[in-house]
Amino acid sequence: MGATNGNSVILDRSLPFEDRARRVLDHWAGGSERWLVDDLAFFLLYCWFLKHENALRFEPYQRRGEQRSALADTPLVRDYVAASLAAVGGETGWNAILRQRGLCSCGQTNRLENMGICVECATFECWECQGDHRAVTSHDVVG
Repeated sequence: MGATNGNSVILDRSLPFEDRARRVLDHWAGGSERWLVDDLAFFLLYCWFLKHENALRFEPYQRRGEQRSALADTPLVRDYVAASLAAVGGETGWNAILRQRGLCSCGQTNRLENMGICVECATFECWECQGDHRAVTSHDVVG
């Protein structure tokens, strides 16, 4: 069964995150709103984008050997993120998403504004668990 919307593509953990992002961009390039993301998929995409969109934001969070994603620098990604942000209600919608609660792998719950999310696993990680998750999986945790 193929992807039916942007959320299903971004949250499909069978592909690396950047492949998922490219796939959803290919679908959305025609402008169909069904390929925009919301809720968890938007949280994941937007946190990744905010980390990678420019060097000044990326460098303080850069891990040894990690490279900033060139994909986040493209006009298509910027336009897609802006369209998805508008679709969730702009800053008001983003703040509502941040007030939702997430469950960390350790069992702790927090508002999303106080959690990170693994771009590959799409699992929430509290601040205490993010380093362990990165060490075990080598995945990027953003947020």
